[in-house]
This record gives sequence, C-alpha cells and structure tokens, in this order.
Amino acid sequence: MQANGVRAFCTHGHLYSVNRSRMQLAEQAKAHECQFAFYGHTHVAKHETIGGVHVVNPGSISQSRSSIEESYVELIIDETIGQAELKLRNRQHEIIDQDKFEI
Repeated sequence: MQANGVRAFCTHGHLYSVNRSRMQLAEQAKAHECQFAFYGHTHVAKHETIGGVHVVNPGSISQSRSSIEESYVELIIDETIGQAELKLRNRQHEIIDQDKFEI
C-alpha cells in the first residue's frame, strides 16, 4: 500500500514466522521498497526497526496476549519534514505509547 510516497507492506504474521523473528518480514518489505511492515497474528503490540524498516504489530483490539491492554495503531506521516508519529491507542482511543521518527 502507498500514500504520499510512503510505502507499507501488510500481512498476517504467520506467513513470515513472526513468533521466532521479524527479519524475514522486514526483508520482504524492503524487497518491495517499503518503509513500514505491518503484521498481526501474535496479538502483541510491538514497534521495532529492522534493517531500516519500521516493523509494527498494532496488538489486538479485542484480545491482547501481553501486559499491554487491547490496542490499535495510528500512523501520522508528515512528508514535508520526513517525519512519522506512531501512536498506540486503547479501546477508549487514549494514547498508551507513542514514538516519533524520521522516514
């Protein structure tokens, strides 16, 4: 998927064995020239950078499998300054965690 010059690879994580490692997922996203890789399957919210790709699991809005409550992710991109903000929100739409970074 692409918007305003930013590309994202989206998949269900079981296809890339994300329980063991997200490296294969990041490599696939990079092969498609994507800055982001979004995945599900684990129900565990996570953001990490692997090989220059922002690898993101939004968690689960109905059944979290971690100490983090049920969640979803909001991604805000400001292409004019080359910056992104990732906000992890709960069911009440409150921010649980957030991160800003260059893209």
